[in-house]
Amino acid sequence: MVFLTPMTVPLEGAAEATTLTVRLPAPFIEALQADRNEQLQQLEQRGGSCRPADWEAIDEGSYRLPFHWNTATAPHWLDRLGQPAAPSPEATADGALVRLAISQKPFLLPDQGIYGSRLRLIGVQLFELEPNEIEPRFEQVAELFQRPVDGQSPGEQLLRAQFVASFI
Repeated sequence: MVFLTPMTVPLEGAAEATTLTVRLPAPFIEALQADRNEQLQQLEQRGGSCRPADWEAIDEGSYRLPFHWNTATAPHWLDRLGQPAAPSPEATADGALVRLAISQKPFLLPDQGIYGSRLRLIGVQLFELEPNEIEPRFEQVAELFQRPVDGQSPGEQLLRAQFVASFI
């Protein structure tokens, strides 16, 4: 199963070549924990000790989750438009906003009697501060609705433009 963060989440510290730490909201971790519990049910019957989950509570509403990878298992990096991108220092600085794609799989080390689940970071979408070029700017949208429509008075045109602008 692949988990996608429903909204952007902040980085905790700057991302490095093979590590990344994020702050995740409690509901997201609750979904991960429910999936983890399902996956570990069969392994619990074999006995042994369960390795703790990778996340740690920061406060009542959020958790810290570190990711580590090697070059063979590196996540895919995307820009805010969903196109492949190289992570820049600005986009991966402390507090930068990202969306994540994560998979969780169980593991069993039979010779040591240890089991648990392993999280793998599949993808990171970077959200830089510049506006999305696909999304129209306010001025462009306002201009569309200020164009006269046959049979509309100037007052109706103004109301139409204000109505649409209130949703932007």
